[in-house]
Amino acid sequence: MVSLLTPYKDLLGGKVLVDVSNRSRKPSGGQPSNAEVLAEQFPNAHIVKGLNTLAPDVLEGLSSDATSRTTVYLAGNDINAVNKVGRVIRHMGFSPICRGDLTTAHDIEALPHMFMKGWAVPACITCCVVLLWFSLLVFNEVRKQRASPRQVYHWQKIPLNLLNVLLALSAISLLALTYFPGCLAALVQLCYGTKYKRFPPWMDEWLKSRKVLGLTAILFAFWHVVISLILVSPSTMPFLYSTQASSSSSSSGSSSRGSDSSSYHSNINDNNVHSSSQYYPHYTYSNYYATVNINNSNNSDSSNNNKKNNTNNNNINHYKNDNSNNNTYYNENGNNRHHHQQKPQSLTLTSSVGLSVGILSFITLSVVGIVTLPSVGSRLNWREWRFFQSHLGYATLFLAAAHVTLLFVPYWQALGMNFYAEKSFLCCLTPFFVLFLKLLLILPPIHRRIDAIRGGWVRKKNPPKVTLEEMELL
Repeated sequence: MVSLLTPYKDLLGGKVLVDVSNRSRKPSGGQPSNAEVLAEQFPNAHIVKGLNTLAPDVLEGLSSDATSRTTVYLAGNDINAVNKVGRVIRHMGFSPICRGDLTTAHDIEALPHMFMKGWAVPACITCCVVLLWFSLLVFNEVRKQRASPRQVYHWQKIPLNLLNVLLALSAISLLALTYFPGCLAALVQLCYGTKYKRFPPWMDEWLKSRKVLGLTAILFAFWHVVISLILVSPSTMPFLYSTQASSSSSSSGSSSRGSDSSSYHSNINDNNVHSSSQYYPHYTYSNYYATVNINNSNNSDSSNNNKKNNTNNNNINHYKNDNSNNNTYYNENGNNRHHHQQKPQSLTLTSSVGLSVGILSFITLSVVGIVTLPSVGSRLNWREWRFFQSHLGYATLFLAAAHVTLLFVPYWQALGMNFYAEKSFLCCLTPFFVLFLKLLLILPPIHRRIDAIRGGWVRKKNPPKVTLEEMELL
């Protein structure tokens, strides 16, 4: 490039040269930029660095409404030359921003080589959250398999069922981690007594990662909703529907257990059915449905029952659960002791309210995500943007935590004092803790002090006493 302009070196004196070149590789720290090299070769010309971050399709195809939001960075030693180039760029429909003299051209040339800037820390946080919940899920499955080694593990449920649980746990955790640094920053400012003192480096990186963490939470929530729509059916999620179970007893004289199966608490404590034998989250599904049992006694022996008794002589105190949701108990002699046929009817109150709250939380989360788009956020003033990102965001976090709580509170009650070890309870701790901090921060005395600090107020301390000798030295 320099060799092509060398014959015109005398003619370029006093002219404005705009360097739009980019390097094939990211420049190193000690390497001069192309604009600085050009300024050394043509000292009489006014070199301006700019327009190197624009793609050709942006220059050709975008409308004026879209190009007005595109930023063009400029750098140059002559402020008049930079202003001339800035006016031309503004007439083209772009927004010029001066970065300083040509020493900052090195940073402008490095912009096209950046890849996913600001995503490294959020990606690490997301991976840590996903790995944490995945390890907990695997540990829980291994523990349940050891508790019931004769139980056949259903590997086909991993791609959807286990993934759906993992996505739900990760989404609500990432959403809580998105709003937690805001509360933490307010507490730090209260401790500092001023807004002019910098945050710790780790908190500064966390605050910068909130947008990406929120977008990742939206992605996981959308994924969770899609899988839930696939799984929500009477055959895969019978716990969401109220069921009517018809029970029949054989002539073996064994007592009916229909009343026990109608209660969720009795299902958890059933001696013949181990509470950990169900695949997560299917062991909580019956909690979402109301069951009505109809017991029909049959005192006559039929040939079909005799054949079935002969076939199942080896089944002693064994519980079978087939794919048609028909639960059959067998006594010590292998006779058919009780037979349940559950028919889905309607959603229970807790499950319907929980699902409605979950849908509402996903809608509000989508609205918050849409507001983060530059094309939408640029049309909002500060008060509107703060309403969507702060107030509606915390409301979304509350709705997400309420969604999990409403679905799993009956199951926590059935577990008694062991509910604190459940994943559904653990994932709600962080959201409710963040909401508790936010509730403290909006109290009038604390809220007024935070507003004063963010408005420029500085907490005065006792000034040090200066002696007369020190004043003379000053």
